[in-house]
Amino acid sequence: MTGNDSWIKNTTIEMDLDDLHPDAKIVSPDGIPLNRGIWVQSADHEHGGPLIEDCDVLINDGGSAIAGIFNDGDSGGMELRDTRIECDDDDIRPVLIQAESTSEAGKPYEATLDNVSITGAGSGKPAITIRDRDGTTINNSDIQMPNTDGIEFDGTSDGSIESTNVNVGGQETVFKRADVKTAGLTSDDN
Repeated sequence: MTGNDSWIKNTTIEMDLDDLHPDAKIVSPDGIPLNRGIWVQSADHEHGGPLIEDCDVLINDGGSAIAGIFNDGDSGGMELRDTRIECDDDDIRPVLIQAESTSEAGKPYEATLDNVSITGAGSGKPAITIRDRDGTTINNSDIQMPNTDGIEFDGTSDGSIESTNVNVGGQETVFKRADVKTAGLTSDDN
């Protein structure tokens, strides 16, 4: 799903191999590979990212999943707002924003996360990972994950985190080769 005027709103997505619909088609001996809950991808077309608004993403048993919400590098940056993600499975990123492929990704390249809530007992991967998406912002959000790191910016310049609460068992923020401004960053147990 991608494109400047595309959107997904008021939707619940559940990633749970133990609770498949009886009509689900098995595509491999191991079951359905649930790689992504929401996948922002343009497949070599120059599209900007979509709006994802007022959604619930529940990650209970994602198998070998990559992420609950995945912004692929061949698409412009998504706008994610008023959305809740609960990740109770290990080694799955609730939100993963890949480095843009400037030859393919549409504009704007940067992603915006506003009023996003991430909870759950999952471990092994940060709640939010942003790779080489200059200008990406996180605002008015809350992360409550006791078994992992909070927000990871890797190779991103001109990023920002504002008015956001990050209460995690690991590091609140991890900046690798990244220039990120923070304002109003808290770590309260809400």
